[in-house]
Amino acid sequence: MTHFQVGTNDIVIEDRLADKLGLMCDRVTKEHPALDACLENSGGEGEGKTNASIIEAAYIKHKIKRPIALFFKTSSCIKYMQSHSNSIVILDEPSFESLSMDAISQIGKDFLRLTSTMRVKRHFFIINFAKFWKFPEFLVVDRALGMVHMHTRHGTALGRFLYIRKKNLERLWNDYKRFGRRNFGKLKSFGGGFGYMMEKIFADLDIQVENTPHATFKDYMLEKDRAIGTIGDKKSKKDNKAIKEMKFLKFKISNMYKNSKTIFKNHATLAQYLGYSTKSIEKWRYYSDEDPSVLEKEDFEPLEEPITNNSLEDEPLDAPKEEKEAEEQDKELF
Repeated sequence: MTHFQVGTNDIVIEDRLADKLGLMCDRVTKEHPALDACLENSGGEGEGKTNASIIEAAYIKHKIKRPIALFFKTSSCIKYMQSHSNSIVILDEPSFESLSMDAISQIGKDFLRLTSTMRVKRHFFIINFAKFWKFPEFLVVDRALGMVHMHTRHGTALGRFLYIRKKNLERLWNDYKRFGRRNFGKLKSFGGGFGYMMEKIFADLDIQVENTPHATFKDYMLEKDRAIGTIGDKKSKKDNKAIKEMKFLKFKISNMYKNSKTIFKNHATLAQYLGYSTKSIEKWRYYSDEDPSVLEKEDFEPLEEPITNNSLEDEPLDAPKEEKEAEEQDKELF
């Protein structure tokens, strides 16, 4: 077991995990080539992902003396990563499990665009999520150096983990996509456990939580409550477009009734064509243009095709030769 100090607390982590984190620290500190590091923590709600990420960040800070920043919102995390360098950044978004595929795909695209920035800024990035298969392959397989999967042993022993090496992440991904199997146990390199230390060491780590510097554990909980309170407040662009298109359709049908006494007298026929109930069509004839947004479009446009997978439209640019060589080395090291 590897021991290190945070304040007056003695922290213990598995030797093999400490070795992996040490290799990742070497990766983000060596001068050439300039690289970043990405570590994933997966697992169900309440199984210790955040506690694990805090202990991981504490060990990384112990090794390379970098500041820690923790975020619940992807947008604020991205802004920080663009404006700072050489940091340990944790994204612990509580709304990941409730996000639509559209929103998760957008998150993946945001991080894809940040790839070059992350390398130049030399961040050590830790992301916590419950269901890896909801996220783009580029983020889960290609960018990550390894995965710490948190689980509860025998239904009572919290804080247990399985470590999945980088070279096994693609197989983990493919096994789920093809067969629906979450083969963490089959693909693990080693396992271990984390003691619950988050509350004890939080203040000693001098963490920035969202916009709160030098945060305490109480500050962390307040910011988390705020983040949870905003879940669902903001609709995605696709959701907003769907609402707008629906309003415009109702407005068009209402105008049909107002401008013609003979067209579509049979509500059932119109309802059959549109795929709505006769009762709904009857209500729409009285729809007004109280919302001026329905008049912004010159004509009705069909909605985009629904997202059927979480692949990215954008493909990463070809990496320089030295980075490709580093990626091959990563598969063996991590």
